[in-house]
Amino acid sequence: MNGLAASDHIGHRPDELLQGVTGLDRVLERWRAIIETGESWLNVELRGETAAQPGIARSWSENFFPVRVCNKVVGLGAVVEETTARDRVRDALVASEARFRGLIEIAPVGISIGRVGLGQSRGQRGLRSRAYPRHGHRHSARAAEARL
Repeated sequence: MNGLAASDHIGHRPDELLQGVTGLDRVLERWRAIIETGESWLNVELRGETAAQPGIARSWSENFFPVRVCNKVVGLGAVVEETTARDRVRDALVASEARFRGLIEIAPVGISIGRVGLGQSRGQRGLRSRAYPRHGHRHSARAAEARL
């Protein structure tokens, strides 16, 4: 996952091995707290670069938990999921939605997609020019034609 052999990890802290990952100081502080309190730390988001893919920004979701023997905390465990691809898809979807919303906001005629199907409605510019209320205005193509 990070480009280093498992044997290279032994005896080293993450901040010594993963210098391109941000937020590791915070992680190390919380690890001490997990061992002291016995409480897990879930959904920790980290970002950065590793030796596996230098120069490429990657992201991970990590969950840390205490390891117990005879009800005594003796160490720390972690489950790490690389989320780079998922985060890129989410970011692309957010950008796409923003572009779509921007087009609808300035268009004199917009397109609405609902459960019934595809219809035509006036965009925000068209609504203002016809003195329709801006918020909550949704109507079908027939309703739009009836108002013209």
